[in-house]
Amino acid sequence: MNDKKNGGSAVSNRKRKRIAMGLAFAIVLFSSGLVASQPAAAVATPGNRTVINFLVTNTGLVTGQAIKTVASNATGSKQETLSPSEKTSSLQYIAQIKPLLSQLKTEYTNGNYTQAEKLAVQAYLDNFENVEGPLMKANKKDLSDKIEQMMRIELREKIRDKVAADELTAFISTINDKLGEAEKVFS
Repeated sequence: MNDKKNGGSAVSNRKRKRIAMGLAFAIVLFSSGLVASQPAAAVATPGNRTVINFLVTNTGLVTGQAIKTVASNATGSKQETLSPSEKTSSLQYIAQIKPLLSQLKTEYTNGNYTQAEKLAVQAYLDNFENVEGPLMKANKKDLSDKIEQMMRIELREKIRDKVAADELTAFISTINDKLGEAEKVFS
């Protein structure tokens, strides 16, 4: 069954079908939650999505609407549904971050850099870390990563570097804008 075409080895139809069905089976396992250690998103890389879409739509090796639906759902960028409690708690955490950042600005302006850094840590560790998961679940990983980078790394670096108060105030305003975007996700 394996014959050579143009110097390369051709894959038999039987082998292609086994590969396609194995891939479809893996998608079913991941998307159904039967494999708890790997969420469906782990399978949904752009490369895998391309392969799956090719197999499903172009080769005819994977047939049946159910397999096509599972492949589409497992590899698409669908937003998972957030529970009302996840939305509410995320909004509450964001609401706690804003006054901490405001207090941080005051402490920084008054020259209390140690307290300003403690408030930055509290805003991130005690609050934003609890928002990251729901943001990712809502398919907002880029927003989550950006806010994390700003709060966990950049804000603390600015405090340690003792940048001008105006620069820190402008940066906190940018963080608050991003937090506003996150609030819209949960509203």
